[in-house]
Amino acid sequence: MPLSRTFGQGFHFFSMMSPFLRILCAGAALLAHAVHAQDVRYSAFGTIGYTRSSSEYRYQRAIDSDGTLARDSLFGVQLDASLAPALSATVQARLAPASNNDEEVNLRLPWAFLSWRPSNALTVQAGKMRLPVLLYAENIDVGATFPFARLPVEIYAILPAWDFYGVSAAGHWTPGALEVDLDSFVGWSRTSSRVYLRDRPGSNGPVAWFEGIHGGLAGAVLSVRRDDSRYRLGVLVWDTRLDTLSFARDYPYVPIAPGIGYYQTANDLPGPGVQMQARTRSQIVTAGFENELPAGFRAVGEGVIRWGDRVSTAAGTDAWGGYLSLLRPMGAWTPYVYGATLRSSSRARKLYATLNGNRVPDFVPNAAMLNATQIWGADSVIVSDQRTWALGTSYALARGQVVKAEWQRTHVGLKSAFLDVPAGTPEGGRQLDVFSLSYSFSF
Repeated sequence: MPLSRTFGQGFHFFSMMSPFLRILCAGAALLAHAVHAQDVRYSAFGTIGYTRSSSEYRYQRAIDSDGTLARDSLFGVQLDASLAPALSATVQARLAPASNNDEEVNLRLPWAFLSWRPSNALTVQAGKMRLPVLLYAENIDVGATFPFARLPVEIYAILPAWDFYGVSAAGHWTPGALEVDLDSFVGWSRTSSRVYLRDRPGSNGPVAWFEGIHGGLAGAVLSVRRDDSRYRLGVLVWDTRLDTLSFARDYPYVPIAPGIGYYQTANDLPGPGVQMQARTRSQIVTAGFENELPAGFRAVGEGVIRWGDRVSTAAGTDAWGGYLSLLRPMGAWTPYVYGATLRSSSRARKLYATLNGNRVPDFVPNAAMLNATQIWGADSVIVSDQRTWALGTSYALARGQVVKAEWQRTHVGLKSAFLDVPAGTPEGGRQLDVFSLSYSFSF
């Protein structure tokens, strides 16, 4: 039975409301309570970040050789209000590049929830929250709280969304010198994913749009802390639907002549038909650690494995990624180095390579259109095959104020889902350097 059905009819109500109305209702309700609260705390955070790459093609939506402030710059404020001895409200507003448009900036409420804490061992929250599955998930926008210029995209872009509407319950224990937290959550999420096609039948050149994604989710996270070291293990199950598209299970091969044929990537092409499914279910396991080492060094690492349902889709949702970092705080300075990788499943990589390399000769009727469908089919397979090395440092100007500089080199193997390469240009076998300079604050 699909997860979204097991969550009950309550979450169906959320799915029927527009994102604007959900945010407006949640924010208005919490702010109304906060106005009458006796204990209200305010905080602000932000980043001004300049980034430039060695490639003329866009990387991570905004980074290219012209340089940009759009990739990392943002501003946010947060309100925490005590409504009663065991009840509090949190609202966070963030102004940042839009998640569903490459050219705009918008205002969103990543957090808008109520917290009920009947005891030190139990906290229950309801509203819009962040998924706590990775080490820096809950403070992903607060650049002053982590040393890297930006969190490795190989890990922090592997989840469909970071925000969800629902309920969470957290237990807290302190056995001996340890602090142990167990968080469980269930809810519903709506976001969008950028789709980039080098070529599309009926268009002249690249096409990009944002496809809406929604569905139910559930998961649990175990965190253990000892002194300044911490460890985290998370599991997440996610049911996913697309707003306008469906998931193809496979693309059947249609022979035209000996050694000549095409893969049917759409049902309006001649062929036996593409089997479609309305939704797909992903299981995700995460693990992370932050550990003290001898001589003042610190090690930070995280890993993610994501796999789909038994009937795999051609979209290539199966992937694994990770990073490992070594840091050495020295007064106000914290130099660091890290290596990161993201690799889709062998099935997805093989399907992409097969579609991308298939062409029919020009003498075949409608050859240009058929070849465009092969490129379209290849681009519909979500494939990443890349690794990154980064060297950087952060400098603490004052409490809550950090300047960061970083050089990053990314090697693309077969393809990177984050790199916009036009038709006729090899996607894989390339290398790009990214230089970043930023100022982050939190107070």
